Amino acid sequence: MKFWKINKIVKPLALPLLAAVWGCAASAQASAFSLEDIKYWVGSGEHRAALLIEWKSPEVLNNTEVRPPSTTQTLAWGYRWEGEATAADLFNSIVAADPRLFAVLSEDTGFGSMVLGLGYDLNANQVYGIQTAADTWAYSPLAALTDVRQGVITGSYNVADVAQSLDTADLYWGGVYGPGWELWCEAGSGGAFDQIPDFGPSPYWTPDDPLMPWSGTHGQWDYAALGLSGTALSDGSWIALTVSAGGLDYMNPEDPGTFAYNWHKAAPTSQVVAADTASSPYPLELAEALPPFSRSTLYADPLAVLGEPTTMAQNLAFFGLPDPFRVKLVEPAYNLDLDGNKTLLTLEEDSGETGTVYGSVTVKFDHPVYDEPANPYGVDFLVFGNTFYVGKGFVSDTTDMRSYFLSGGAFAEPMKVSVSPDGERWYTYEEGPYCDTTFPTHGFHWDAGLFERTGNGWTKKKMDFTKPVNPALSSVLGVAESYLSAADAISLYAGSGGGTGFDLAESGFDFIRFVRVEAADGFSGGEIDAFSAVRPALVGESLTLSPGNIGEDPQLEPAELFFRNPASISETLLALRFRELNRIALVSTEILRPEEEALGTLPVQPLKALGLRVETLTGLEDVVLRFRAELSLDCSSFYQGSGSDLELWSLGVEEGAAWQRRSFSFDPSSGCLLLEDVSSSLMLAVARMESPALSIAVSGGKVLISFKPQPGWVYALERSSDLARETGWELIANFTPENSDSLTWEEEISPEGQTFFYRLKLSRE
Repeated sequence: MKFWKINKIVKPLALPLLAAVWGCAASAQASAFSLEDIKYWVGSGEHRAALLIEWKSPEVLNNTEVRPPSTTQTLAWGYRWEGEATAADLFNSIVAADPRLFAVLSEDTGFGSMVLGLGYDLNANQVYGIQTAADTWAYSPLAALTDVRQGVITGSYNVADVAQSLDTADLYWGGVYGPGWELWCEAGSGGAFDQIPDFGPSPYWTPDDPLMPWSGTHGQWDYAALGLSGTALSDGSWIALTVSAGGLDYMNPEDPGTFAYNWHKAAPTSQVVAADTASSPYPLELAEALPPFSRSTLYADPLAVLGEPTTMAQNLAFFGLPDPFRVKLVEPAYNLDLDGNKTLLTLEEDSGETGTVYGSVTVKFDHPVYDEPANPYGVDFLVFGNTFYVGKGFVSDTTDMRSYFLSGGAFAEPMKVSVSPDGERWYTYEEGPYCDTTFPTHGFHWDAGLFERTGNGWTKKKMDFTKPVNPALSSVLGVAESYLSAADAISLYAGSGGGTGFDLAESGFDFIRFVRVEAADGFSGGEIDAFSAVRPALVGESLTLSPGNIGEDPQLEPAELFFRNPASISETLLALRFRELNRIALVSTEILRPEEEALGTLPVQPLKALGLRVETLTGLEDVVLRFRAELSLDCSSFYQGSGSDLELWSLGVEEGAAWQRRSFSFDPSSGCLLLEDVSSSLMLAVARMESPALSIAVSGGKVLISFKPQPGWVYALERSSDLARETGWELIANFTPENSDSLTWEEEISPEGQTFFYRLKLSRE
């Protein structure tokens, strides 16, 4: 052991490897969110107020089975009125107006209704609602089918703490006995707040009475104990609903949830996003319709192509009552929907004195549909017809989809599709794809367990008509004599509602607004049901992948999947590039919440944690799934730095797996972390190495130098007697800790007095 002289007054100095590693770039402070920043306004009048809803995971998940929201998000809406109004007027008007927002309310007992749950269709696919093990409440555009009326699902108290969101990518939380929703208003309830009330320096509120914390403040927010109907609005009022920190357990005042409920109340933060006015994924305007159409009046109405694809239809039987059925990939739409609307338009050709005339229909989207490479498989829009897969035998809603086999390929009636950004410049997909071919429309999820219990496996959960079927699966689906079961075919759809997919890259247009379908020589007699715009997938969703998605040269043409950030859906958070894959797989992603059990064994505090699962989808049960991929994670939303202080940890999904540090590369210019050679399902956690605190003490004639390390780093302890000379530092010891237990280095003190300085330098193993 070395000896050296040391002054009685020890001057410790802990320096990181590079000062720039630990610092963050300075940025201008953003201005507070104001009424002028709100985009979605409801009502009319001179008075204005704001509604904020903040979805977040409770600190304590007691008395609840609800899955935490996919991300933390605070959305804002505006309300205008004249005369007098309450927070209930504001809330009810906004919920009824915004088709993406829904509320679960209790029955009105005479004292008003209680907010049991709030949800938001974050990915704008119009698949939303709630479900329990026993029941489902779902949205549908069909009046005869929807459980969401004026944006409200009416439920009972026992639903609140068990119901889950139908779409895991959406925002949803509910609770009564577990963490529920809490109401806040601006301080004084007098309005006159142009900007969001200040949250203040404390993360939690200040109760008025510590013995009975039923009212109090949080910065410029008041906890509104009177409820929505009892809270009057003034010009400039701010009303907020937030998730409580825990569930109040009356029978157990010592429960951690009760403590969190009482003492960790929190008003919404200032990180607010303005809810956007809803644009429809379906065209709602008929730009042009030119006959000839079907000679049957049932299929001659061009308006039938507007709105959502048909999910349920009525078979107008010759005798008896109509026989409603679910549209499925083996039973197509025809006749009328449940509301009595016509479902299809048939385009024909007609020969006359002036030559042959072909029917066509042109629709217009209410927003630009962009050529978006991040869309699944590069598909930008879908066209739906009434093609179907020919099966073996009779099929109905009570058919077991596991025992109904596809045998005759797809019954298709192709027609040509053209696109335009302005209605003047057009591009036609002359060589296909064609309308009314692959992939048949499929309306609802089918559940084998439900079939076993009831004899009918069709759920209320709609398929996603903004999500394409993987085009590479056309070599598996719709192949004559494939004898794939209908249940397996539904699995290959992976939640998609079908439709023929089109990539705008071929057209040369950056975006389009118009889509035209037309009959032509050899392309007539087909049907159009609907059109939809495709959207990027969010982290939290699943996509299929096939060996056919990989090009002949995997290095130049890998199969790419992109997943957007739920907290900022314009940003791609996760990108995957598959260079090897031996069979069809389902690729699922998720953001891991802090309460995830696996994170409890992670030796560091993560900045972001995600899950990636790649699993066999169907068939070839004797073939082991093998793949090789690269993973790119955009860290810019939660990290600003050079990457030299980042760590990446991974955990396999197999039983008994342990967290391991992984090597990676980092691009500071883009903020992207690259992990190469991913070949199994795993969990990932990105952490930032925190500068260790160096503690120095003198005891018993020794100097004791202590610090708490982080495993996976090499610590070099150095000393110097002259800070002015950078070259004067001498290495004392190297540490490569295997865990985060505190380490102490001891040195005996020489009797000669001298001042020394100490520092730790860090480097990766």
